[in-house]
Amino acid sequence: MMLSRSRTRYRAAIRRVVVWLRPLMLPMVLAAVPVSATAQLQPLPEASAPRVKYTVKVTSKTYGNAQQTRIVRSGQTDDYTWRMPAPGAPASVPPRCPGASSVPVDAAGAPIRQIQLRLAPIVENHVANLQLYFSGHAVQRTSTVIVDGKPLACPKTVSFSQVTRLSLSINGKPKTVTLSDGTRLSVSAQY
Repeated sequence: MMLSRSRTRYRAAIRRVVVWLRPLMLPMVLAAVPVSATAQLQPLPEASAPRVKYTVKVTSKTYGNAQQTRIVRSGQTDDYTWRMPAPGAPASVPPRCPGASSVPVDAAGAPIRQIQLRLAPIVENHVANLQLYFSGHAVQRTSTVIVDGKPLACPKTVSFSQVTRLSLSINGKPKTVTLSDGTRLSVSAQY
């Protein structure tokens, strides 16, 4: 009987610590998870979490412009991926080029610009506290590289990623954040 009570108290203490640490661990967990190439909604923490419509707009000279609206519940994460043609890019990426496997390509093998964005909202008192993970990849031009003693025209790629946080009233008015590379993220939220 005594052993059972102490075990119950121990489990209750562990639960309290986990509940207390959960808000502190969520940003670290979300930042450590890589962005996938498709939209994936994570399981809900609770069924009564508010559903909010988020419109995300990306404006970038390097990575292109994109916009999309989705409905996400508080506590979920949502991944956005935009793929568009890269102006001035070569028709294909030679497999012998350094870093060829990391260049985003379309189904035909042509290099493309790619934007990935992870949205992780927590809603309290009609305010969405957002964590945004931005990742962009682009081919800017080609450069001549010597591979096995022979010149090879390889695409010159640029990539950038940044995590940012912002608070946003759920009233439909957009809020804009400028990342350190000049990319602008505009987010609005409404019920």
